[in-house]
Amino acid sequence: MSDDYNASSIKILLNEEAEDRWIWKKAEHLAIRYKKPAAWINDGLTACYYCNVDLDWFEQRYLAKTTTENKPEVLAAYLELRDGMG
Repeated sequence: MSDDYNASSIKILLNEEAEDRWIWKKAEHLAIRYKKPAAWINDGLTACYYCNVDLDWFEQRYLAKTTTENKPEVLAAYLELRDGMG
């Protein structure tokens, strides 16, 4: 393999870039912003990801409470995630 891993392979991300790349980082940010449990937010965002639902929907629906649109598939995925942990 000709691709060497070296210092130029490392990229320091801005917070916004990290939140766009990793769900757990976005969950951490939202937990601080809304004063809610990060684990709950992470599971909700992960459920959205599995259902191909924009992650912003979770924030709007459950944190900012600015939308009433229901997505039952997200709830089903969330419950599966929670049941799989216990």
